[in-house]
Amino acid sequence: MQTVTAREARKTLSTLLSEAEHGAVVSITRRGQEVARLVPPDSVENSEFPDMTEFRNSIRVKGKPTSQIVMEMRHDERY
Repeated sequence: MQTVTAREARKTLSTLLSEAEHGAVVSITRRGQEVARLVPPDSVENSEFPDMTEFRNSIRVKGKPTSQIVMEMRHDERY
């Protein structure tokens, strides 16, 4: 893994992006502490969001829809 400072990263960003595109991992530091990491897109873990369809279908809404409540509140304020 290559390590560069934030200043070096700003100056050579296009080069660092090319290196990451070809499989290199680049660590970016600020004052000696790692603050970011450039990694190839294929190596990113959990890049997909989980399927929430089952969860959404399990939610049961009780009471009036929020849109109806807002409309009633607006109506009550006017009259």
